[in-house]
Parts: sequence; structure tokens; C-alpha cells
Amino acid sequence: MGIEKIIFRSDLHKKVIMFFHENPAAIDTLRGVSTWVRADEKLVKKVLSELAEAGILNSIQVSSTVGYSYTQDMQTIRTIDKALSNEKKSSF
Repeated sequence: MGIEKIIFRSDLHKKVIMFFHENPAAIDTLRGVSTWVRADEKLVKKVLSELAEAGILNSIQVSSTVGYSYTQDMQTIRTIDKALSNEKKSSF
């Protein structure tokens, strides 16, 4: 699935991506991300898994906790930035 399709798959996908895109140095857990995007942990868990599988997020297993961080791949970041910018322009 293309990155743009994943970004706009749902409002929750977009919120999670925007959180990490605006905070690229953040590393957070399921609970933390759920709090930031104000969504149910079960729904956020599914989205985080999909985004990690797509290479948009990195998942880091530490003991019994999984942390998520934004990709460091510049091509992916540019694609996301462009998609988000295009959406802003089209909503005006």
C-alpha cells in the first residue's frame, strides 16, 4: 500500500502520522500515543502496527514495552510532508 493511501486511510492514521511528523524525535508507547491523539488504545494499537509495517514508524521492543518512533528515511518523510501539504492546500 502506498504511503499516501496509508496516511489518509482514516482520521486516526492521519492523526498518528501528524503527531510523529510534527515531533520527529519523539519515542512513545501505545498509551502515550493514545493520549496524544485522544483515541482508544485498541484502535491506536492497530494503526501503530500498520504504520510500523509500512516503514513510517519504527517499533522498538524494550522489556515488556514497545516504543514507537518516526522513520528516519528522508524519502518517506518527504513523501509524507508533500501529502500533508497537498491536503492543506486542497482544503482551502
